[in-house]
Amino acid sequence: MDVQWDMAAFAAGLAIFVVPYLVKLAKAAYIAIRGRYQRRVRLQWQDIPQGRVHQCSSQGVWYSTCSHHTAQHRQDKECWKSSASLASCFTRAWEISTRKPQYVTLIPDGLPPESRFLCTDARTVLAFALCTAGKVKSLDWHPQTLSFDSTRIECETLLNKKTTVAHLRGTFQSERCQMLTKATLERMLSGYPPWYRETYTTRAKIDVPFPIASESDIPRGGWIIAVGLTDLDLEHQKPLALYRSPDEPDAPAFRQNGRAFRYAVARCRDHIRSNIAPHFPQNSDVADALRALDWLVETSTGSGMPEGGLGRSPGHASRALPHLRFSDCRFVCDSFNGYAALDDVARTRLEPILFPAMAAAVHGAYEVVQYLKDRGVELKVPPLLLPLDREVWLRDCVTKLPIK
Repeated sequence: MDVQWDMAAFAAGLAIFVVPYLVKLAKAAYIAIRGRYQRRVRLQWQDIPQGRVHQCSSQGVWYSTCSHHTAQHRQDKECWKSSASLASCFTRAWEISTRKPQYVTLIPDGLPPESRFLCTDARTVLAFALCTAGKVKSLDWHPQTLSFDSTRIECETLLNKKTTVAHLRGTFQSERCQMLTKATLERMLSGYPPWYRETYTTRAKIDVPFPIASESDIPRGGWIIAVGLTDLDLEHQKPLALYRSPDEPDAPAFRQNGRAFRYAVARCRDHIRSNIAPHFPQNSDVADALRALDWLVETSTGSGMPEGGLGRSPGHASRALPHLRFSDCRFVCDSFNGYAALDDVARTRLEPILFPAMAAAVHGAYEVVQYLKDRGVELKVPPLLLPLDREVWLRDCVTKLPIK
């Protein structure tokens, strides 16, 4: 009888100590399961509509331009909604998400179920960098950590080594509002040059389709001509400070960055030498173009380039530079893309516009080489953001994670 009472007392005592722990474990398991299957708002590349990614609005009215953005990032819960983060960059997508949100329901292990996260992807995160990085690089730019002055992308991985978590901070560059479309950003992330626009505006204020139809056109010379014809006094036509070069070595040799872009410069020179110069052996503009392009290709710098009568930019030409018509712009760009010998028809058409065509080749090549030497910064993608459709979970400023 005493033994039975002792066993009962032991069981009762054990229950007193064990049951609270079992309750805690059950509660934790419930929270974990509930959290894993709770829905979270999704704003991924697929959710961003075609056209401009950013358009300002006030009280339901949309504006064609914007100039009032500040760099204030609210250090609070759901800081991606602040005036210097994701929502204020991709405003059109965020407006749609606010009215008709999309959700994901399967939450990765390791994300605290009581905290809020937003599900995005690597392509959206990198496009955010293109939209918010400043116009000019500075000592506060650290590309290896995706830190570009006020634009900062902090990437971490959970202990499971499979889930990427990021925190975004950066202010949309308002002068880029007109040109930053979803298609433009998508193509720049695949390696299109930082001058790329769906259309470019010449100094004659003529809008012309940019002469890159696919990635195979990047190493060709047509877009170099387009850069030489572009009115770079227009702020929205200046190149982004960041560019992508997916096939670039991790550590390119001195002044050999932007390999595909430099190849396009060399191809311009070779097209002139092989296919144009034989038709105009005594033309001084062709000779000046070849001397200048030889210098740019061989030295990888515009410093000391022999300018001749073409100059390094329209304002430095020895005589007034005539504007090209829309059809002429297309013809010259197509010729340099095609890299084919001139037939009689092409020669006859090129002859009266030879001076502005050679000037465009030199001015575009000079702009590209100087950009790669002095101003451009490659946007290198860390492994945590590859592939570009990789799921990324945005955390806010107050969430702390078990990371490695």
